[in-house]
Amino acid sequence: MLLAFILPMEIDAPWIQIGPLDVTNVEICLGIVLLLALVRWAIDGQPALRIPRTWQLLGAFFLAALLISTLAAPVYRENSLLATLRTLSGIALTLATIIIVRSKRDLAYVAAALAGGALVASIIGLAEIAQGDEIAWLSYFREAPTVAGGILRLSGTFDYSNQAAMFIEATLPLLAALVVLAWRRKRTGLTIGLFLGAMILVQTALFSYSRSAIALVVLFSLMAIFGSIWIRNRRSFDGANVLIFLGLGALLIVVVNVLTDPAWRLRLTSEGDIAWYQIEMQAPAILNLEANQEELVTITVKNEGVLSWTSSGISPIYLSARWVHPESENQFAKQPRWALARTIDPGETETMDVLLRAPAVAGEFTLIWDLVQENVTWFGAKTGNETSTEVSVSGDGSLSEAEQGLVESGELVEEWQIPAPIPGRSVLWRAALDLWQERPILGIGLDNFRLRYGEELGHELYDQSIHTNNWYIEMVVSLGLLGALPFLIWLGVLVIDMIRRIRTGGIWTVAIAVALIAYLLHGLLDYFLLFNPTGLLFWMLVGMWTALNYQMEGEEVVCA
Repeated sequence: MLLAFILPMEIDAPWIQIGPLDVTNVEICLGIVLLLALVRWAIDGQPALRIPRTWQLLGAFFLAALLISTLAAPVYRENSLLATLRTLSGIALTLATIIIVRSKRDLAYVAAALAGGALVASIIGLAEIAQGDEIAWLSYFREAPTVAGGILRLSGTFDYSNQAAMFIEATLPLLAALVVLAWRRKRTGLTIGLFLGAMILVQTALFSYSRSAIALVVLFSLMAIFGSIWIRNRRSFDGANVLIFLGLGALLIVVVNVLTDPAWRLRLTSEGDIAWYQIEMQAPAILNLEANQEELVTITVKNEGVLSWTSSGISPIYLSARWVHPESENQFAKQPRWALARTIDPGETETMDVLLRAPAVAGEFTLIWDLVQENVTWFGAKTGNETSTEVSVSGDGSLSEAEQGLVESGELVEEWQIPAPIPGRSVLWRAALDLWQERPILGIGLDNFRLRYGEELGHELYDQSIHTNNWYIEMVVSLGLLGALPFLIWLGVLVIDMIRRIRTGGIWTVAIAVALIAYLLHGLLDYFLLFNPTGLLFWMLVGMWTALNYQMEGEEVVCA
């Protein structure tokens, strides 16, 4: 229960370092769980776990292929090994869950802990959204909040908003099951409290501004409504009305958000935020200035994106410029800012006369013009486009004479190396196909795509935290056919097992199946298994499914 509860609250800084391993609070708790499960299994006389034989065979093939692929990785072998260890710890958690969760009461306790942790993380995230700015102490859990186009996306205690969305999507069905069971026990106050908690999770998922989240909330709501009606018409189902109300409440929240929140209209009309920052700019090609001279320069900008530009609000947008000295590959640390005279809507053009001051030293400079959204991004960092002016500055003191002093004072810094814009999914998937064709049998090594895709696309500097954004493609390019096939076949077998049991199973069978379906569907557009909160949750759900359907007997109960 403790592990389940703290999954969303992994502290960013490691608590223990063992060689290359950084061990976090969640991983320490995981280690204790695995150890206690092993002790319990030994005390019980080392009973055989009731895992389907097909699963065992596929699991053995997968583990062998995983190790072979890791050891044979052509580059970044250590990174692949760390990812493999994380995967093995997740599979071990599945086995530990089967050993520990022995009754439906145990299952209800673990589900309540998962839902409780999700609610705490959600409330923290909602508080940050209400504040409209980063909560300072959340830096203990993540590097920075998730922002898109000046929109603060809810991430709470998670590293990234899409991880928060995935965790909420998978725990929401468990909380719905607890609502039904509380209703069956005629615990009115508990039922209302859990119902409100489920609505909080729905709103949390929507404030993550994940398109997959809104699609899955709608899908699960329709499943709850029509599934309850279908079952109620065929057999007694105490709790059908509760699930129908849950579905209707979630749909109402979705409709209100889409109709009233402009951010959702932006998210639903574009794949990523690159299209938000498109700009067409005209600036003089050449300028000749005296040192410290001020001169009016005419700049014309056209808004080719979907954001309205304004120099007011939480994340104001300014015209800015960077003085770069190409010979020394340095630039001046301070960048001038010029406020926009008015709001520039998409499609509009504005001509600005800005007062530009030349550097105090002579030299040949490149002046790179751009728009900047404060505390969010430079437009050029999103699009990769730049508009520049070659400036010749004349005067008494040359840059070379003053350079050392400027560097020591911090006025002159190394020129920014802006990473290539993050590619869209279609580009990432084509890069994955090209990398897979290099090693179709063994793959390039688990978690190595993010370190190699930029080279494949011809970039020297790129964001190395980006995966393929597809669970299935990530497995194929990482592990090749040897490792991906047994894993994907096992997923297919799991889906067949869920379909077979969900029609006649109880509320926990349905809830866990829906939680796993969330991973299978969201996995079409994202990859989650190597992040502790979402990865360990997946393996815990697999263990709960196995324990429930292959080891337990008896009636369902709700936790006291």
